[in-house]
Amino acid sequence: MNLNQMSMTGEVGDLDLSMCSGENVYSCLFDPTDTANELYPGEGVTLKDLGADDQAGVPIVGVRATENAAIFGVLKRNSAQATKEGGQVCEIAAAGSVVRMKAAAALARGVGVTLVLASPGQVKAVGDFAHFGITLDKAAQGDLVRVLIQADGVTVGTAT
Repeated sequence: MNLNQMSMTGEVGDLDLSMCSGENVYSCLFDPTDTANELYPGEGVTLKDLGADDQAGVPIVGVRATENAAIFGVLKRNSAQATKEGGQVCEIAAAGSVVRMKAAAALARGVGVTLVLASPGQVKAVGDFAHFGITLDKAAQGDLVRVLIQADGVTVGTAT
C-alpha cells in the first residue's frame, strides 16, 4: 500500500496550515504548584505569576479557572504524551496558530469563538466570554473545526 493513498484525519490540539515553522508554538512550564489538574490537548491556559516562587526561564502557564480568564493559548497535541502534569514542559499553540478543536454546537465559518471551560478541546460562540479565535470552517456539533487563534493572553470579550 502506498502511504500517500491514506487519508489522515486530525485530532483536537493538532496544528493545521503550518508553513515552514510559521506557527506560534511556545515551550512553557505547566504550573509546578498545580498538583490537582492535568492539561489536555486543546485545553486553554493563562500566563501564571507564582509570586515569590516565580522562576526565570520559560513562561509559566496554568489552567483557566473561569470563562472570562484571559487565554494565552492551548496545549498542542503530543502523540507520545496525551496529558501534562504540573511541573512538566508543554508546547502551547498561541496567537497566529491554526489549531483543530471540537465544535460544542453548530458553528459557521468566520465566527468568533471561546473555549468551553468544562470540556477541554471544545469551542463555542464567544458571547461575553474571553475571545479565543475565529473558525476557518463550518462545523456541526461534535465536528472538528480549524480555529485561527487570536487570543493575546490579556483581552476579554468579543473581538474588535
